[in-house]
Amino acid sequence: QYVVSVVCAPQYAWPCSMAVWVAWCESRFQADAYSAAGPYRGLFQVWDAHAAEPARLYDPAYNISLAYELWSRRGWQPWPYCGRIQPATP
Repeated sequence: QYVVSVVCAPQYAWPCSMAVWVAWCESRFQADAYSAAGPYRGLFQVWDAHAAEPARLYDPAYNISLAYELWSRRGWQPWPYCGRIQPATP
């Protein structure tokens, strides 16, 4: 699966299985996922405020790279539900 291969790419040093779980939990791997609550967009449901161009959050590679930057600074805290529950096999 494309999402798993990008999320687990060597340039991302996060725990692969947890990152895959968070993306699945947040969006069910739907790159066009949207939540008006933030608003949050894309695979990792990244908050618009974290992106210079929020519409780009629908691009999986961009969304994953921003999610990785967030994780690098704050761990799983930006994902208060999906980032704290035990990964399951999607």
